[in-house]
Amino acid sequence: MVSFFEERRGRLCGFRFGDPFDWKLGLPSAQLDSGDCVIGSGDGESDAFQLVKIYGTGADRLCPNHRQASGGLRARRRRGTEFTTGFAVDDTTGLVTFEVGSVSAAGVEVTAGFAFDVPTRFDTDRLDVSMSHFAVGAIPQVPIVEVLP
Repeated sequence: MVSFFEERRGRLCGFRFGDPFDWKLGLPSAQLDSGDCVIGSGDGESDAFQLVKIYGTGADRLCPNHRQASGGLRARRRRGTEFTTGFAVDDTTGLVTFEVGSVSAAGVEVTAGFAFDVPTRFDTDRLDVSMSHFAVGAIPQVPIVEVLP
């Protein structure tokens, strides 16, 4: 932990964090479903949509900055067939790009289910390490915060 903290230079550099309590759309016990969340609607031109997670009852907190975790995206046209190919995900920006013309028709809603990591950074420049036994230490608290776009 100390080595990872030092590589990030405390608060200076961010990292991806797999939050064990908030890591995917839908219920924690449920499988990913391609209908979990509407990520966009066709406008006749665009074939790229931002992955988002909505917290609360609507647009109370819309988080477009979540980064797709490996192996965790299922997408489809609203009430349609799930895409198995024909799309690419930029796991740095969370932007999903579909093959030209596959979803761009006006009014076509695109839904997705995905697992994600949260961009974070340490919220301190110093770790308090307790050396309770020889070569064994404890770090009682490691504060991290989400990095907002």
